[in-house]
Amino acid sequence: MSGLARRVALAALVYLIVLVAASPFLLYRLEPPDDALVLTQAQFETSDSAAARSVNLPHEWREVPDESIAALYTLGFDLDALPDEAWAVALPTVRYTAAVELNGVRIGDAGRMSTPVARNARRALIFTLPGGALRTGINELRIDLRRAPDGIGYLDRVLVGPQFSLSSRVTQHNLLRITLPTAITILVLVMSGVIGLLAYVRRSELDYFYYCLGTLVWALHSVAYFVTDIPVSDRLFDWMRFTTMGLFAYLGGVLYVHRYMQLRLVNFELRVLLLVAVGAVAMFALDDPEFYTFAYYGWHPFCLLMAGYGLSRLAQRAWHRSDLELHVIASSAVALTVFGTHDLLTTWGVTPWHRGYVLHYAMAYALGLFCAVLLRRFVSALNEAERLNRDLEVRVHETRTELDRTFRENQQLENRRVVSEERDRIMRDMHDGMGGQLITTLALIDDKSTDMPQIAQSLRAALQDLRLMIDSLDVAGEDITTMLGMFRSRIEPSLTAHNITLNWQVEPIGEIPDFGSAKALHVLRILQEAVTNVMKHAHATEVSLSAKDRARTGGGRQVTIELRDNGRGFNSPRDGGRGLSNMKSRALNIGAMLDVTSDEDGTIVSLKLRRD
Repeated sequence: MSGLARRVALAALVYLIVLVAASPFLLYRLEPPDDALVLTQAQFETSDSAAARSVNLPHEWREVPDESIAALYTLGFDLDALPDEAWAVALPTVRYTAAVELNGVRIGDAGRMSTPVARNARRALIFTLPGGALRTGINELRIDLRRAPDGIGYLDRVLVGPQFSLSSRVTQHNLLRITLPTAITILVLVMSGVIGLLAYVRRSELDYFYYCLGTLVWALHSVAYFVTDIPVSDRLFDWMRFTTMGLFAYLGGVLYVHRYMQLRLVNFELRVLLLVAVGAVAMFALDDPEFYTFAYYGWHPFCLLMAGYGLSRLAQRAWHRSDLELHVIASSAVALTVFGTHDLLTTWGVTPWHRGYVLHYAMAYALGLFCAVLLRRFVSALNEAERLNRDLEVRVHETRTELDRTFRENQQLENRRVVSEERDRIMRDMHDGMGGQLITTLALIDDKSTDMPQIAQSLRAALQDLRLMIDSLDVAGEDITTMLGMFRSRIEPSLTAHNITLNWQVEPIGEIPDFGSAKALHVLRILQEAVTNVMKHAHATEVSLSAKDRARTGGGRQVTIELRDNGRGFNSPRDGGRGLSNMKSRALNIGAMLDVTSDEDGTIVSLKLRRD
């Protein structure tokens, strides 16, 4: 099937479904039960008639002067015998109200008979006959009918028969003609509120706003179909009914269609709005005959023209794009246009009044189809959200995988960098420490005058430096207590060999953040230098090594490592020589504070490390 054929089939199917669904409302008529009498002959007269004349029912009353609002129909029916059950008189369609009299006895009426008369154009009327009202032979039925000032009166076939049979038909008729449209109007109001909230949330989509406003105006217009006793004059009530119809046609057929199709035709919209405003004002200013003539033959066709304009726009766009949603929206416009055309032809007298106005049924289609469009959009949004979520999950997984790979690569690079830096540091430390000691040893060996104790001492210093480096690597640098414990195992034998007693006063300190092996080596060399000075120069008999973790003045905590001896001390820092200068330089490199005090009671070397 070609693309053109598919578009034709799609459009035909959508519009055919709508029209077939609409046909029951266009063709419906209250049918009499089998056991009822159907009266179709009557004598008709008005207050302006010279004499009664015979008419066939249904009878449409247009030819009398506009001043006449009352007419009298006289009908007769023959009974061979009185019925055993209750009987009633049913009037399927009147325009607008009636009072019934049987054999000179008033049976009842359907509301106010004076201007403004009760409006029962859509309501089937039933009057139960009291006992004794019927008689054998000829029965005379008189129907006093009142019409509205628009000059149109109508009486459908009159049904007389068992009250139970007629009542069920009347109830079914009023359910379809009164209850169902009322329910549709309530649903329209509810939907108007829902769409109003949606328009408030989605302010950029003005089609929701105009749909909400249009349905609200339509609900106000529909009230006129269900009010029996109007609270204002006929003129004002009908003017409001006609005006709301025009506003609805403008909002739906022009503004909503333009916003839905994203058309920017501001000048055209303003011109049409001006026509609506001028027409409404002109209609209000006219007298009764001209008022209704203008409304029925000018205003109503203009409203239908606006609806047809919107339909043509939607159908044209749907045809070129083959868009199902556009066809659905256009099909609701088809229902409104077809039903509106039927009502216009009914007003003109082309189609019979017994079907009444049916335009408000079209709102059920428009509402249902619009809800279907909203549901489709909602489902599409959910599907799109699910698709986006799936795509997002895939992308997140890919990104996580890529991040993991990048992290591993960066970690490997970082490990290589750390290893390289540590290798460089070790090589530098070996060159500056043990390397220097070995060079000194070689120089002593080359010097033939050097005795063996000097060479041994130099080799011991080199070996001691190597041990310090190994200790700094073996210990997790942050663990000060363990580091000092290993330092103790290195220096205690030497101190003992020099007859020096070591007092150990180290508290459990734990780890210091960011205190690695490089800083640990500097601390060990500072302590090593201090211990060496004690053994060489202090003539001490006792050395105390303490470590404490205390709060720092000004906030935070610090670790204080202190080496104290009872030797002879020295008079000034210069007496400490190059060793003291190296100790201060090392403390500065690791961000620590070094204090050295000395007097005749001994020397105190204090190293302070910040924990935070």
